Amino acid sequence: MVFMYICSESHSHPPYRPGLDRWSMYKSIRVRHWSEFRKLCPERFAKLYGPLDEEKTEEVHKLIRCGKYQNGFRMHTCPDCGTILVVPFTCKS
Repeated sequence: MVFMYICSESHSHPPYRPGLDRWSMYKSIRVRHWSEFRKLCPERFAKLYGPLDEEKTEEVHKLIRCGKYQNGFRMHTCPDCGTILVVPFTCKS
């Protein structure tokens, strides 16, 4: 789960400057190589793993979209200190 610290009424923490897409090594690999993999899959991987059908393709698309703030999030505010956390929705895949 990814948490994003937004702000706090306490002056001990500076305001958060949000980065809308959090970097992830695994997600980065999927995004960078997905189109190439789709081209190579029928020739190199389909015999061993089966065809790249619509269900498998949709799972990859879910993983790529997972955890992006523009797809929705929930804000949580601490009643004691006023710290606000924003947690993006995930795909649960």
